[in-house]
Amino acid sequence: MHPSGRIQALVFDLDDTLYPEEQYQASGRRAVAQLLADEFNLAADSVEKQLAELHITNPGRVFDVWLEARGARTDVLVNELVSHFRAHVPDIALHEDADAALADLAGRYDLALLTDGYLEAQRNKVTVLGLYDRLQAIQLTDEIGRHAWKPSPVGYERLLSILSTSADSTAYIGDNPAKDFVGARRLGMKTIRVRRTGALHAALEPADAEHAADIEVPDLEDLRTVIETL
Repeated sequence: MHPSGRIQALVFDLDDTLYPEEQYQASGRRAVAQLLADEFNLAADSVEKQLAELHITNPGRVFDVWLEARGARTDVLVNELVSHFRAHVPDIALHEDADAALADLAGRYDLALLTDGYLEAQRNKVTVLGLYDRLQAIQLTDEIGRHAWKPSPVGYERLLSILSTSADSTAYIGDNPAKDFVGARRLGMKTIRVRRTGALHAALEPADAEHAADIEVPDLEDLRTVIETL
């Protein structure tokens, strides 16, 4: 096991930390729009625009509302669209600063990923982003089960074991104070919040000190310098 004290390992969150989550949402809407366009004999770009508007006005019920407006909603069809969204191969790319940070940190630290979300969707994201070739360990919490999604400590503990590192020599980098940091802090890990302008959780304040990160940064551009201050 790596000795405790100085940071030896870094564990990253995925969505809105390493790549823009809205990019994935847009990619999924595009895939579903093509399916709906074929089914209802409509223009795919028009359907995609409608889904994007519903994403703003009816988040969480986009497919339901679109189908209801056409008298076509059934549980079977909604589930088919959700499955298609989750299974699609996404058109996404790493943030430029994240790509550069991973390159800069490689060889200096053990690098790992911990991410929640439905297994097929998260696996597709990781594959498209090329992270299997760039990180020493990847834990998709849904491989364990929904009970292991953050803030559960299970995923963090598994990565500490895989990396053979102590909690106090490991830093977790994420974006969502509702779930990203509390589990890591309870294990004794250092924490860094990436608070990107316009990101999904950028306006979210931590519920209490335990949910807050040790350090907050606007991006990953100077991550190595930040880590050296922990």
